[in-house]
Amino acid sequence: MSTSFEIIYTKNLPKFLYENSFSILVTTYQAGKLIVLGSSEGEEIYQTPVSFKKPMGIALQGNKWLLLALMY
Repeated sequence: MSTSFEIIYTKNLPKFLYENSFSILVTTYQAGKLIVLGSSEGEEIYQTPVSFKKPMGIALQGNKWLLLALMY
């Protein structure tokens, strides 16, 4: 099964993400994805979906740890 995602964003978001070295992480419980949104040059948004079984939530600790909660 192929899942397609459409991203709609304001034109200044890629530049903001790039200049601040930010990424946005989104979990999709039903689609079973962790999606990373970012911008490598400040002009467009890229998306990287990663498959997980029932991803539920995300926790960060500084710039060292990223935890992903899974529902079983």
